[in-house]
Amino acid sequence: MLLGYAQWRNFLATIEKAKESCNNAGQIVDDHFAGVSKKVKLGSEAEREIADFMLTRYACYLIAQNGDPRKAQIAFAQSYFAVQTRKQELIEQRISLVERLYARQRLVKGAKIDDETASIIATDYYEIINELLVALLLKDGLKSDNHECPISFFKKHFPEYGYEAEAIHQLKNVRNRATYDRVFVKKEYAINNKLEFEGIIRTLYGLLEK
Repeated sequence: MLLGYAQWRNFLATIEKAKESCNNAGQIVDDHFAGVSKKVKLGSEAEREIADFMLTRYACYLIAQNGDPRKAQIAFAQSYFAVQTRKQELIEQRISLVERLYARQRLVKGAKIDDETASIIATDYYEIINELLVALLLKDGLKSDNHECPISFFKKHFPEYGYEAEAIHQLKNVRNRATYDRVFVKKEYAINNKLEFEGIIRTLYGLLEK
């Protein structure tokens, strides 16, 4: 039984509808629905060759969307893909914010660096790192309701990056003092730690792409 379909011909009809949706979306159908064949045993050592498909994730999504929602398996698949789609949207929103923060940093770096400007740069580095940490949480199906949660998640799930986690925690404290107490860091702080912060950002991007 496939996704609640007891008969192959009924499931095949759903596949055909999914292929039509794929084509209407401007995709190359054969890239997502590769026709193959396989042999099945019929008993007494006899075998028969039957048609089958190798499906991409996108093809599975289209099959779920075109399936009969009264079938529990189809309803579950539709719910799963809806959740995954929303999760990806939230991650992309975080990445978009990171890119805007980077753009702002480029403008700030063009100005003369004093202690206040250095604090703005450090704060932006923290905001970029925090957004990437939140994106990691979302990728894992979790949510954050404070700034400590993403760092704790990072420490727990990626213990090999303990040094980086501690650096992020210290950067959070710098950001809090600058934001809430107007206690600025020395300009040397932003200059001396620039490579470290950018290395952490590259690491987080790499973890998101896995």
